[in-house]
Amino acid sequence: MAVLSNTLFARRSVVSTRKAYARAITISHTGKPGSLPKHLTQQTESRTPSSRRCSSLKCPSFVIRPDNAAVLSVDHQDKVLEHVQDHETVLSQAVNLVKVARLAGVAVMKIEHCPDKLGPTNRVLAEAMGPVPAYPKVTWSAFRNSEIEAAVSALGVRQLIIFGVECHICVCQTTLDALDLGYQVFVVADAASSIKPMDRDIALARVRAAGAYVTTAQAAAFELIERADTDLFRRAHPILKLM
Repeated sequence: MAVLSNTLFARRSVVSTRKAYARAITISHTGKPGSLPKHLTQQTESRTPSSRRCSSLKCPSFVIRPDNAAVLSVDHQDKVLEHVQDHETVLSQAVNLVKVARLAGVAVMKIEHCPDKLGPTNRVLAEAMGPVPAYPKVTWSAFRNSEIEAAVSALGVRQLIIFGVECHICVCQTTLDALDLGYQVFVVADAASSIKPMDRDIALARVRAAGAYVTTAQAAAFELIERADTDLFRRAHPILKLM
């Protein structure tokens, strides 16, 4: 009995201590008892399901929404592309993702770095993208070019699916600037690469830490399609099997 009494007393003491500590924190942050500190309130609110926060698909989502997304191809030019790691896979996944995106009615943008020196976007990818203009740039980040920034803004979407080369330079800087501008960014890991594997791996880890979502071409494609009982899925199915 003595052991049981001591145990119950110890538990009550711990509970009382925790309550007193919580009360002290509340008062120290707010100046009055009974209300949570602001930063704790914000954390609680941030856990609210997105469906409760906003019913519009224009709001950020953990899933790519085809009516709120655009695809950005960053510098998929042969003079760089042919030197990066896994370049055949990178090109193939980019081409297939673009094909699915166009079937889903998602806008695609073709961005090229110093095309007068590095040449145009890879021919196969350019054909998959269709008759879209090429946006040249000399800055590493596409968003340091006012014309490109305006063109992306004019699309009226909040989600950007980004891939390209090199991953640790133009793709990384474009992603970081897009995040700063308030876009939700999905970086396609198997359609982005660098000459050195470490550069690619560190870049993907960096953009993830900054708030971007690192995904794959097939995962992104399935999110654009959304469901299996549609003509869109039937048309995209042969492409999905190649990814």
